[in-house]
Amino acid sequence: MNPNSNINKHFNNNGNQKTDTLKIAVFGDIHGCFHTLSELYDKVLKTVDKNSIYSVGDLIDRGEYSKNVLQFCVDNGIKPVMGNHEHITTCVIENPEGKYLDYNNRNLDVFVSNGGRKTQYSFVNSSSIFGFYKFREEFIDSDFFKFIKSLPFKYEFEKVIITHGGITHNSEEIDWIWNRNMPDKMDKLQIHGHTPCKGEIDYIENHYINIDTGCVYGYKLSCAVVDKKNGQIIEILQENLRKEDNTKV
Repeated sequence: MNPNSNINKHFNNNGNQKTDTLKIAVFGDIHGCFHTLSELYDKVLKTVDKNSIYSVGDLIDRGEYSKNVLQFCVDNGIKPVMGNHEHITTCVIENPEGKYLDYNNRNLDVFVSNGGRKTQYSFVNSSSIFGFYKFREEFIDSDFFKFIKSLPFKYEFEKVIITHGGITHNSEEIDWIWNRNMPDKMDKLQIHGHTPCKGEIDYIENHYINIDTGCVYGYKLSCAVVDKKNGQIIEILQENLRKEDNTKV
């Protein structure tokens, strides 16, 4: 059964030519689900130019194949925004014993409690504390570290803005990666993830779309195809979690 069948009837499916330069595609939270990402990416390439593909972040942690996901995004020029999991990882790599933001927790503790051991294991085949320092030594000098550290907190177009968790009134950039509240109504469509929706997108027309459909929790990976000039959703592409990625979080 086509997982998009009930979703796309709500959207404007005009203009499916790949050469339409107004179209962008935005992936939801991937969390190390490499095989699912690869399958969905092939579908996306049939409708959107390779240079117009974005992500709401959270490429890593929880799933088994974070290193593969990072490599895939780098190799294919996918443009993510900063997610909270990328931010946690940059902090723990730079200073494991430091305090994370305003929380009274070490960066290392926050990393572990948010599924970072899965990312660590994908690099060094160890989830132990000794493995962490091996991972840190390898990662800090890698292009992957430079990649995630350089991620912007938003991408903004004429009628679309992409962040990880959505923008609310008087919030700062760092708040956007942790926000769980409904994003503010703006003059642009807000595209975000961060809060899993158990397989179905959360969408209010001309306001926001949450495309974290809980792939790593056994649901789906979603990608929104959007007209960046008018903020209209053209279609939603989805892939059910692949069995290769289906592991307990």
